[in-house]
Amino acid sequence: MNLGKFSADKTAITKKGSKYLRTTLYRVIIPVIRHNPAFNNYYHLKRNQGKGHLCALGHCVRKLLRIIYHLETNNLSFDINSLK
Repeated sequence: MNLGKFSADKTAITKKGSKYLRTTLYRVIIPVIRHNPAFNNYYHLKRNQGKGHLCALGHCVRKLLRIIYHLETNNLSFDINSLK
Protein backbone atom coordinates (compact mmCIF):
# COMPACT_ATOMS: atom_id res chain seq x y z
CA MET A 1 0.00 0.00 0.00
CA ASN A 2 1.37 3.41 -0.94
CA LEU A 3 0.84 5.72 2.01
CA GLY A 4 0.40 9.36 1.13
CA LYS A 5 -0.23 8.63 -2.55
CA PHE A 6 -4.06 8.70 -2.45
CA SER A 7 -5.65 10.60 -5.29
CA ALA A 8 -9.37 11.24 -5.74
CA ASP A 9 -11.35 13.35 -8.15
CA LYS A 10 -13.82 14.47 -5.51
CA THR A 11 -14.03 14.08 -1.76
CA ALA A 12 -16.90 15.22 0.41
CA ILE A 13 -16.91 16.71 3.88
CA THR A 14 -17.44 14.09 6.54
CA LYS A 15 -20.84 14.34 8.16
CA LYS A 16 -19.60 12.83 11.41
CA GLY A 17 -19.54 14.96 14.54
CA SER A 18 -21.68 17.87 15.56
CA LYS A 19 -23.53 19.58 12.73
CA TYR A 20 -23.88 22.64 14.97
CA LEU A 21 -20.13 22.91 15.46
CA ARG A 22 -19.51 22.41 11.74
CA THR A 23 -22.05 25.17 10.92
CA THR A 24 -20.50 27.48 13.50
CA LEU A 25 -17.00 26.93 12.13
CA TYR A 26 -18.14 27.75 8.60
CA ARG A 27 -19.81 30.93 9.88
CA VAL A 28 -16.75 31.94 11.92
CA ILE A 29 -14.23 31.45 9.13
CA ILE A 30 -15.76 34.06 6.79
CA PRO A 31 -14.82 37.11 8.93
CA VAL A 32 -11.47 35.47 9.73
CA ILE A 33 -10.71 35.25 6.00
CA ARG A 34 -11.94 38.80 5.48
CA HIS A 35 -9.82 40.38 8.23
CA ASN A 36 -6.73 38.16 8.53
CA PRO A 37 -4.22 38.45 5.67
CA ALA A 38 -2.76 34.96 6.22
CA PHE A 39 -6.19 33.31 5.95
CA ASN A 40 -7.18 35.57 3.07
CA ASN A 41 -4.06 34.55 1.13
CA TYR A 42 -4.66 30.87 1.92
CA TYR A 43 -8.29 31.10 0.78
CA HIS A 44 -7.27 32.72 -2.52
CA LEU A 45 -4.48 30.16 -2.98
CA LYS A 46 -7.03 27.37 -2.75
CA ARG A 47 -9.42 29.18 -5.11
CA ASN A 48 -6.58 29.66 -7.62
CA GLN A 49 -5.86 25.93 -7.39
CA GLY A 50 -9.36 25.34 -8.76
CA LYS A 51 -11.15 24.63 -5.50
CA GLY A 52 -14.73 25.77 -5.06
CA HIS A 53 -15.80 28.36 -2.51
CA LEU A 54 -17.05 25.86 0.08
CA CYS A 55 -14.02 23.63 -0.42
CA ALA A 56 -11.67 26.59 0.12
CA LEU A 57 -13.64 27.51 3.24
CA GLY A 58 -13.21 23.95 4.47
CA HIS A 59 -9.44 24.18 4.00
CA CYS A 60 -9.42 27.44 6.00
CA VAL A 61 -11.53 25.89 8.77
CA ARG A 62 -9.05 23.02 9.01
CA LYS A 63 -6.15 25.50 9.16
CA LEU A 64 -7.92 27.42 11.94
CA LEU A 65 -8.52 24.20 13.90
CA ARG A 66 -4.86 23.17 13.54
CA ILE A 67 -3.77 26.58 14.85
CA ILE A 68 -6.17 26.41 17.80
CA TYR A 69 -5.05 22.86 18.62
CA HIS A 70 -1.37 23.87 18.48
CA LEU A 71 -1.96 26.87 20.74
CA GLU A 72 -3.89 24.83 23.29
CA THR A 73 -1.59 21.82 23.40
CA ASN A 74 1.53 23.98 23.76
CA ASN A 75 -0.09 26.51 26.10
CA LEU A 76 0.79 29.42 23.80
CA SER A 77 -0.83 32.81 23.29
CA PHE A 78 -2.06 33.82 19.86
CA ASP A 79 0.33 36.06 17.92
CA ILE A 80 -0.92 37.29 14.57
CA ASN A 81 2.64 37.90 13.35
CA SER A 82 3.47 34.20 13.63
CA LEU A 83 0.92 33.31 10.92
CA LYS A 84 2.88 34.86 8.06
